[in-house]
Amino acid sequence: FPVTIARPSGQRVRFRAGGGQIHIGGLRKKELSDLDKIVKLFDIIVGNTLVLIDRDPNNVIRRKIYGRAGEYRLKTYGLEYRVPSNFWLKHYVLWSLVSGLANNAMFIYRNNNANKLLKHFEGVDVRRAINNNDYNKALENFRLYTEFLDKLKMNTSSGIDYRNYEKFLAWATCKDPLSYLGENSPDTILRRWQGSCVHKEGYRDWE
Repeated sequence: FPVTIARPSGQRVRFRAGGGQIHIGGLRKKELSDLDKIVKLFDIIVGNTLVLIDRDPNNVIRRKIYGRAGEYRLKTYGLEYRVPSNFWLKHYVLWSLVSGLANNAMFIYRNNNANKLLKHFEGVDVRRAINNNDYNKALENFRLYTEFLDKLKMNTSSGIDYRNYEKFLAWATCKDPLSYLGENSPDTILRRWQGSCVHKEGYRDWE
């Protein structure tokens, strides 16, 4: 960490994809000096978990250019985690889930449980699950994460904790999880984020 990748030239590579970077601000001085560890937590908690519901095969192609496990940028305000695609902008429920997972990662770090989680994942190849968008490997990793949640009894108001991970698994192991959020044409997605049509039911309410 950080991951350094030789970027293909845009003049030769015609493939383009929208990123769904997560920006974390307000980081403390100690946290800014410990970004490697924080990003590893994000890979386990955010990147790996999103593989379960963002199954677009283009993710594998995209990550040859950017968005591989462990990728981030240091910003003046904190951290830009560059791994997810922008699929989570399709619906407020997805936005709520992703922001909740990011909060979970910071909660674990700020409550001095980062080393415990990383030790729990010793020898586990989270990178392969993310970079290859490998659903089966990501599911194995997520089940390992639930063991940690059970031990920690992490109780939060957003994202996934020991009380609701079974509900998440029931959704994430469906044939097409995103279909449960309704139709996803460009016009429908745009209407969801405009005026009176804005859907404000968060993931915890929807689940």
